[in-house]
Amino acid sequence: MSEVKITKDHKLIDVDPRISKVDVLRRHSVGMKAWLVHRISGVGLLLYLLAHIGTMGTAMFMGEGAFDGVFRVLFHNPVFLFFDLIILAGVIIHSLNGIRLVLLDMGFFVKRQKELFALICFLAVVIFIWLFTRAFL
Repeated sequence: MSEVKITKDHKLIDVDPRISKVDVLRRHSVGMKAWLVHRISGVGLLLYLLAHIGTMGTAMFMGEGAFDGVFRVLFHNPVFLFFDLIILAGVIIHSLNGIRLVLLDMGFFVKRQKELFALICFLAVVIFIWLFTRAFL
């Protein structure tokens, strides 16, 4: 039994239901993968921001001693330092991908999305390593 799918040019085609979700993701374009990375990093940054505001706001209202205790735990615990690295990577990739989207919206590099995304990923790694060495070493 097969499903019917409507393509971008509004034609009906049969789709084999045995195709796995992983196979579908592998077949998508670089733009779709970049879209997925952008959405995941955006949601992650939003959740971090909400948790950060909630934690620090609550600690501020509980007094200076509570704030110092929360601050000490958050900035000297290796687990939270690891999460800071993840947040740093998320901010870098989200911002660079946002610049890529602006360039595409302006009509630049439309036919070279794969190369542009590869450049963005390379720059993200370079910037992450540079900031990591400045902050943690």
